[in-house]
Amino acid sequence: MFTKNANAIRNKEERTDVYITPESLVRRHLSLFSGMNNIVVYDPFRGSGAYFNLFSEFFPNSTYLWSEIEAGCDFFDFTGNVDLIVSNPPYSIVEKVLNRCYELKPRYISFLLQAHNVTPRRIEIANENGYYVMDYTICRTDRWFGVSVILTLSRDIGENVIGVDSTKHKMPIQPRAVQIPTHVCNQI
Repeated sequence: MFTKNANAIRNKEERTDVYITPESLVRRHLSLFSGMNNIVVYDPFRGSGAYFNLFSEFFPNSTYLWSEIEAGCDFFDFTGNVDLIVSNPPYSIVEKVLNRCYELKPRYISFLLQAHNVTPRRIEIANENGYYVMDYTICRTDRWFGVSVILTLSRDIGENVIGVDSTKHKMPIQPRAVQIPTHVCNQI
């Protein structure tokens, strides 16, 4: 179920959810992969290069790839082989982005997302595609979009490092009246 604001963004004719990620947050995100080198790293939403411009610092001796629709290079047309997809994707098309990542079959998928974009159903879909939550980092950024998270999915681990309850818990139609004995109330 989407909130009113999420639906408004998702149903817009023209997408305007392009925002520059603070460098300190990008550095925090990329530091999760410290020590990785000789890999193919892909930023599917390069924008101004907040992620891509730091790849050589974090991933020495690696191959760096990017897409940017504004530069005529659309992520959804990309067909290369990569080890790591890492970026801050447009929040309005998160589901479509994740599904395309599963098709590309990288070893790792790691995105900066809004916390409400990480749902039990999306984790189930990741698991069904052979990906499991390797890291879930909660981030706080001033003048940002509420609580953000760095979600990292891996094909290497075989189980989620966080608990996921996919049960649909139903709220009672009418809240039960709670009867508190008066002798308890008098003691409070």
